[in-house]
Amino acid sequence: MKAEVQTLNEKGRPVAAKERKLLPTFRGVLSVHEARSGQLGRITPMAQLVSSTDSAETHLLPALHDAAVLYLKDGQMRIRGFEMVAMAPSSGRPGTSRSPDAQGISPPRQTGA
Repeated sequence: MKAEVQTLNEKGRPVAAKERKLLPTFRGVLSVHEARSGQLGRITPMAQLVSSTDSAETHLLPALHDAAVLYLKDGQMRIRGFEMVAMAPSSGRPGTSRSPDAQGISPPRQTGA
């Protein structure tokens, strides 16, 4: 179904109604369906918004897992769920690098002549 989506939270925090008007809206095709989540290890209700202008399926917003329709009336709906954000593997503290020794790799041995 074609939809215009306005997010209610930003970075996990609720956005005040007057500030919400300043946030961008997203237009695309909204679907609510069940899908297997490898991250959760189970089938979960999901809500997704994909672009309606591209021939390729471009996700406009991260998918909502455990999606539930809370409100549906007069052409408006509210869907609750949670996003799963992929995190890059960490190599130590931010701004630091690790030496080969720290990863368990020994430096090459020097041989005498």
